[in-house]
Amino acid sequence: MEKAISLSNINLCENSLSNYKLSDVPVGKSCKVKTLNATGLLRNRMLDIGIIPGTQIKVIRHNYTGDAAAFNI
Repeated sequence: MEKAISLSNINLCENSLSNYKLSDVPVGKSCKVKTLNATGLLRNRMLDIGIIPGTQIKVIRHNYTGDAAAFNI
């Protein structure tokens, strides 16, 4: 199921042994959620749509600022 949300510079993903921000993952590549560094309403929203530790995320496109804007969860 594809869900589009806007997240900016939140450290979410690990790829191999390195930590990445979701905005650093190239379009078409996947990553796995390691930890959520967001708090409050943003953290609750991410949990609501299924972004939890261990979730696989594939970046579909970036927005005009270069941040990940749409992805498959």
